[in-house]
Amino acid sequence: MDMKPVALRLVSLLVFILVGRMLAAEDLARRTWSVDGVTRDAMVHLPVTAAPGGAPIVFVFHGHGGTMKQAARTMDIHRHWPEAIVVYPQGLPTAGQLVDREGRQSGWQSTAGAGEDRDLKFFDAMYADLLGKCRFDDKRVYATGHSNGGVFTYLLWAQRGDKFAAVAPSAGVLPRGLSDLRPKPVLHVGSPDDTLVKFSWQERMIDEVLRLNGCGPRQPTAIGYTVYPSSNGAETATFLHAGGHRYSAEAPELIVRFFQAHRAP
Repeated sequence: MDMKPVALRLVSLLVFILVGRMLAAEDLARRTWSVDGVTRDAMVHLPVTAAPGGAPIVFVFHGHGGTMKQAARTMDIHRHWPEAIVVYPQGLPTAGQLVDREGRQSGWQSTAGAGEDRDLKFFDAMYADLLGKCRFDDKRVYATGHSNGGVFTYLLWAQRGDKFAAVAPSAGVLPRGLSDLRPKPVLHVGSPDDTLVKFSWQERMIDEVLRLNGCGPRQPTAIGYTVYPSSNGAETATFLHAGGHRYSAEAPELIVRFFQAHRAP
């Protein structure tokens, strides 16, 4: 059997995927905001056509040391949901709790009050500006993020929970402020093989979310996608993968499907 045609087809497929990802990342516009005198920016995807009642909007937060452009490539929510407004904000130099304690790399505040709430204020500025200019559907507002971005997603739920229909943190936990959480549909993405944000920490976070959302007990060996029905309308799901701390390539599609299934009352 001549393997050359097979190899050529595989190469063509890889090129197609890579070009598709590059084009998806380029289908974005840079926007800036001034927050307490500091210029903050994000890459924003806008739908080609406007929805009659306003488009859904998703805020996507990179991990510590990441960038908005990297997030657009690897956490490509806009490629899976082109009808949505998708915002990839850029973090500022931030001292990490687990790495980069000198704060040389970009990241997000992990607790309320840290850094004079610079990132919560950044979210507020983006939300208000985009609501005024883009007419998004305020019943379909979502947040997701990985690692430090997942921590910030949990913090947004705690501090700005009334704004969101659902959230999807990946490889993150809320270090403080659990009492500020109110029932909300949640998809938690994580890995039992994560040695940076230890899975035992994530298990405790998932257990707290399940209790808060009126769901049944966690299934300890539930690798893959698991749904936990809620007694108070706050469905909870987990997607557990074998990739350690890295962001799962399967996550964006699952996150989009979860968000599409949940709208604020």
